[in-house]
Amino acid sequence: MNTITTRVVLAFAAIASASFPSPALSDELAKTPTLAILVPPDADTGLTQYAKTLKGILEQERLATVSTETSAPAVLHTPSLLVVGPDQIAARDSNNSYIEETKARPLAILARENFVMIVPRNTKFHSMPDALDLLRSDPTSVKWVVPAYIGKERQVLFDISRQAKVPFGDLNIAEYKTRDERDKLLNDQSAAAVGTLSDFRDAIEGKAVIALAITSHDRVPEIPIPTFREQGVDIESTSWIGLMVPQQTSPEDVKELDETIRKLTESEAWKNETRQRGQMNIFQPAQQFESFLDREKADGSLILDSNETKK
Repeated sequence: MNTITTRVVLAFAAIASASFPSPALSDELAKTPTLAILVPPDADTGLTQYAKTLKGILEQERLATVSTETSAPAVLHTPSLLVVGPDQIAARDSNNSYIEETKARPLAILARENFVMIVPRNTKFHSMPDALDLLRSDPTSVKWVVPAYIGKERQVLFDISRQAKVPFGDLNIAEYKTRDERDKLLNDQSAAAVGTLSDFRDAIEGKAVIALAITSHDRVPEIPIPTFREQGVDIESTSWIGLMVPQQTSPEDVKELDETIRKLTESEAWKNETRQRGQMNIFQPAQQFESFLDREKADGSLILDSNETKK
């Protein structure tokens, strides 16, 4: 897979100023000069951007000294953090998820975010009702650009097809593995894509694409995109971003790392960043994150039926 991966290495440095004390870590972490924050190889560009945001604010808040590398290890070692979303947790087809393969366990949820539907500027339809009318008249008239893996983007697309009363298998789906492939596929007036707001934020603000709808209940003030609901399409859905740690990470280290991440999410810089991105700052520590994942798996939210969501 030609996915761009990012490794963000954090070295927890001693801070001289008494107003910014360095976090007290266990002996294992104290003896280790670096803490790695990794983006999984199958992650979308939104998680890569999120890693960069973590870097900037951790440095600004003097919680860490941060540098970057371009490779990711085949296995996770302590101490390290993995930036994840639901697609990294979900079971896809009969294969184990990346999280299961790397033996990672929950540390904290950082934020939730909405999905958006975007189209190129030369699009032949300008609203969700336009898109639904085209789908009903000819299911192949819209080229849906989606990631090659089965993720929650396809679940949103499945909901759109259901609203249009069109079988999902009749849709014209074009898959991509890299951002460059995605952008080439979107260079078509019949194209449309569904992705997280953070994944398309730069393109929307740069006016490279048009955002037709967002899956939030109400409009996001910072980014005035009409909701699916206000356009007569009953769809609401959110994604989330969290951190995981290797399975062998000690309870003491989990507690200390949770405290560091809590301080990060309580900072004004982090609150401003999530608000500007249209995200919801909802820090949940390890135990709550684990309980949340158990509930998601129990109701099937993390496991998509490949027979329904793949053409």
